[in-house]
Amino acid sequence: MALTDIEAGLSSQPVNQKLEKTNILKIDIDDIHPNELNIMSTEDIDELAESIKKDGLINPLKVYKNNDGSYELLGGHRRWLAIKKIVDEDDDFDPEVNCIVLSRPDDKLREQMQIIQDNAQRDMTSEDKKNLFQKLNDIFDTAEAEGNYAVTGGQTKSYWISVNLGVSQRTVQRWLKEIQNKKESPEEEKPVTKSDDKPSKSATPEDPDAPGKEDIAQAKDILSSKFASVNVTKGKITFKFETKDDLAELVEMLTGIEMAV
Repeated sequence: MALTDIEAGLSSQPVNQKLEKTNILKIDIDDIHPNELNIMSTEDIDELAESIKKDGLINPLKVYKNNDGSYELLGGHRRWLAIKKIVDEDDDFDPEVNCIVLSRPDDKLREQMQIIQDNAQRDMTSEDKKNLFQKLNDIFDTAEAEGNYAVTGGQTKSYWISVNLGVSQRTVQRWLKEIQNKKESPEEEKPVTKSDDKPSKSATPEDPDAPGKEDIAQAKDILSSKFASVNVTKGKITFKFETKDDLAELVEMLTGIEMAV
């Protein structure tokens, strides 16, 4: 079976940087705690709980042991929540679950990367990908600042993130450019002025089919994940492009027609 992009990227790390499987134990679900470093969404628990209740836990949880004897999750946060739900609702369900006990990660960066690796094959929402991009960006910056080149492997940031996130390097470069643009041109909040001399305008009834603030914000978030410098307002969407490739990708996305560049 071929490795996913994330697994391929992580498999390139030196052997001494990887976590080795030690043994498989049956552990009470209440002795396992979620990992605060997990940033992936934990949705659709009800459906997963029904599947586990019917077919059992196919993939064991991945944990490491704390000094106090409890266990910390490294992989399987949604499965852990689903089993907790079943145990709370069904007294006959066995609360002990199979767990792969791994070595404690050497540092927080490797712990974060182990969690990301475990999520390599799951379907991710656009929000998951954007959150994961932000986290990988932070991990890369921290590793570079600490001289922890075993994590980054001496690769460029855009390439390293693209491999670990499973998206194109050009998409990552666009997101990085968007972050840089925000740093260079922070939006200044204009003070709200109110004049008591002018009568207020009468409210105009809005079209119930007109997009609201939440609709516009969602559209901007989706488009921003593909294109840098996107501005979405009522009745208007503005894109900024600087290269032929950016323009060609925009035209193809909106029309489905491929430009000759």
